[in-house]
Amino acid sequence: MNTERNYLFNTQGVDLFTIPNFLSSKECDFFCEKILENHVRSSVTGAGKELNVINESRTSSSSYMGKEHPVVVEIDQKISKVLNIPVSYGEDIQGQLYEIGQQFNDHRDYFSEDGFINNCLKSGQRTWTVMIYLNEVEEGGHTEFPEIGKSIMPQKGMAVCWKNSDGTGKEYPATMHAGKPVVKGRKMILTKWFREFPFQPHEDNRLALEHHNGHKTNTQNVNEHERDIQTEIPTMIEGTDVKLEWIDGIPYARYGTKENIPKFTVEGFKKMDIPFDLYNEIMVFYYQNRINETPEFDPLLKGHLNDVIQSKKVKYPSYMIQLDDSMRQRIFDGLHGVLAEWSGKKLQQTYCYGIRVYRRGAVLQKHTDRFETHIISAILNVDQRVDQPWPLQIEDHEGREHEVLLRPGEMVLYESATLIHGRIKPFQGDYFANIFTHFLNIS
Repeated sequence: MNTERNYLFNTQGVDLFTIPNFLSSKECDFFCEKILENHVRSSVTGAGKELNVINESRTSSSSYMGKEHPVVVEIDQKISKVLNIPVSYGEDIQGQLYEIGQQFNDHRDYFSEDGFINNCLKSGQRTWTVMIYLNEVEEGGHTEFPEIGKSIMPQKGMAVCWKNSDGTGKEYPATMHAGKPVVKGRKMILTKWFREFPFQPHEDNRLALEHHNGHKTNTQNVNEHERDIQTEIPTMIEGTDVKLEWIDGIPYARYGTKENIPKFTVEGFKKMDIPFDLYNEIMVFYYQNRINETPEFDPLLKGHLNDVIQSKKVKYPSYMIQLDDSMRQRIFDGLHGVLAEWSGKKLQQTYCYGIRVYRRGAVLQKHTDRFETHIISAILNVDQRVDQPWPLQIEDHEGREHEVLLRPGEMVLYESATLIHGRIKPFQGDYFANIFTHFLNIS
């Protein structure tokens, strides 16, 4: 690894330097392969409560490397060492892919205004950027710093480093830069940002939600807007004498037993694509928050999930990535119309769990869901790395068992309180990430 710095002197005093051959050709090829395997449309910082948005100022794709592969861990440490900043202060390494015509318009890497509130209340401002070119670009794709008059052409393995802020409230606006459009070929890069303090994205999100809501966020409670909506929702299931109750902001239909629940569709389930825009947003959230996944339960302790999810291969068969309130509501909103049209019923959202990530050997025992709240539901396949497909077994209304295979970006709609379902074949792979979303019929 070369660490010799070539400083690019400029009249604005920006701390900017390059390191040729910072990564080997083999290391660059490794990351190029990972980017091509898994990438989604890049986002930019949103305004107000929108943490991230997709717009035409940035048309590249992004791939979040995580910290699972030893090569990623090694490079993470290399980058931290060259700047003498602890690894814990760095955001996860990102990969970016630019095809012909794709670009990232003039921007600065540090956050301002709403971006600061949404991203920096715990981890602090971005201090340094390290960008590494992973391939040679046939034409175009250079990085331009217009305010300091510098333009850098991609060289495979070269790192470009610059200081965005001093970590005490002073930012350097002359660090404005752009990824110019690729004219011929493609461009792939790695990007790593460092913060003032140890990077804690979950806390950044939580504090941002508290700020926007004006109080501490508690996902089990409803806000004032939701309380107003409750007065407009029927207190009885339409056409029945079944009472619709509200407990802690969640509607409950007291069917009594699952046998009292009618059939809503002919077969009881349907496989289809997740709405494109929704899936893109989920993937951005997923890759930004994978570092925060925690074991869903401890198999050495007693609990309901211990009987449903098991593994003979690993101690923790499933992990959970918690959703923030904004992402949870976006999923509800994105699926409400789809599920209402499929079931032919008016629906009220009840539960949207986090992103459950199954690990090797996991088995999901056959079961039906809670008949009080989980009536019309969806399972969204977010991401997977599998040795072989892992089917969902589900019985239709006639008791016939089907095996449903879901690829990332696909989902299955199902009547979850009445159809027996599970994944009884041990999972063969590194991870399998799903989201479960549930609605209650109110007509």
